[in-house]
Amino acid sequence: MEKKVVINPSHPDSLEIKNENYARWESLKTEEYWEYRRKWNENPQNGIVERYPLNLDIEPTNACNLRCTMCPRTIALQKDEKTVLNSEGLLSFDVFKKIIDEVTEEGPKVYAVKLTHRGEPLIHKDFVKMVRYAKEKGIIDVMANTNGVLLNRELSEEIIDAGIDRMLFSFDAASKEKYEKIRVGAKYEEVLENIKEFASIRNAKKAWNTMIRVSMVMQDETIDEMEDYKKLFGGGTLADVVSFNRLVKEPVLVSEYEVQDEVTGKLINMKECQFTCAQLWQRMIINYNGNVEVCCPNFKEDYVIGNAKVDSIEELWHSEKLNAMRDKHRKGEWWKIPMCKSCNFPYLER
Repeated sequence: MEKKVVINPSHPDSLEIKNENYARWESLKTEEYWEYRRKWNENPQNGIVERYPLNLDIEPTNACNLRCTMCPRTIALQKDEKTVLNSEGLLSFDVFKKIIDEVTEEGPKVYAVKLTHRGEPLIHKDFVKMVRYAKEKGIIDVMANTNGVLLNRELSEEIIDAGIDRMLFSFDAASKEKYEKIRVGAKYEEVLENIKEFASIRNAKKAWNTMIRVSMVMQDETIDEMEDYKKLFGGGTLADVVSFNRLVKEPVLVSEYEVQDEVTGKLINMKECQFTCAQLWQRMIINYNGNVEVCCPNFKEDYVIGNAKVDSIEELWHSEKLNAMRDKHRKGEWWKIPMCKSCNFPYLER
């Protein structure tokens, strides 16, 4: 049986609603952007490893100002686990500059930079400076996920003026009661107003190069709020994309090579699961401490391949360790890698 290459791992229940502003944002994109998106889809299918990753997730900080109930960081803190999720730190701008300078030498070679991984990026005082520097060096798609709590008018204007391409807001319920129960530490009215103000400033500036997305992680207690959520954000002036994603949990291992599907309860034999993870041909993650990881679901730094403070991004992307992972995935032996074996991606689209 032919192996299945999962391009954008997502739960089957995921849904995106896009409006005319999104279409306008797309219409402004250059041929280089569409080349990037083509490579994003085709490189994993064809086993093509570019000189550099197509995308770098660069973590300004792993610190967060909230304690969201479903977040691995919150769970680790509740369990008092001594892991990297409990520590906090900031990526220095000098290290950020080193990374961007390398991957844009003699013209951009990394297409996209996402300024998020485990923490809230707006905590970093140099966040706007990072966006501006990446854009000035030619990165064509600069984006960030944020909870929106720390936004204000001045910061919103600075972010938009810096040229951010995608501002991705996480807002996990339509009602105040459920939102504040999930996003512990956030105030519903204040964050909603922050998002409205950001959109208003974007629209007033006619900065259509900045796309706004709001996303909701659907959980048992919020799935009945989808229609209200669409009404709250889907009117055309507040969010260009409204996204719904089912909360996905770690697979339940019932034997050495079997997991139980979280929705259906069926047993899945991982050796028979035709899966090749696309991320090994698309992206790398650089944490605030410089540690480089191979995929976005790995929050605990248990598969570090090097450190961007001292190592070349190009050398890490073509490293023996990363190539060995690619080889196992291409052979359908992803389950021989402990980190991949405990990941939920192989089972999401079955």
